[in-house]
Amino acid sequence: MTRVDRELREMRRAVALGKVNAFHDQAEILAEIVQRGVVDHGIAVDALWDTALANNLIDAHGVDFVQFLMSDAFGQPQPLPTWLLRAA
Repeated sequence: MTRVDRELREMRRAVALGKVNAFHDQAEILAEIVQRGVVDHGIAVDALWDTALANNLIDAHGVDFVQFLMSDAFGQPQPLPTWLLRAA
């Protein structure tokens, strides 16, 4: 792998991680709004899932990881699957 290949891979990874961080941040904000009773929990979860699909987060990171981010934001953290821990 050339230096250019490595740099491009790192750039793609940074962008992908930026999306993940933004998704988790927004999920936490939405969870607070749900807790205040402004938005229904089901509507919020559906909106987050649609957002994850639209931004290719599920294709890039997998269903388990996206569900982990969502459950963590809503205060119901689930353990990460062992296969995901080995990949990190």
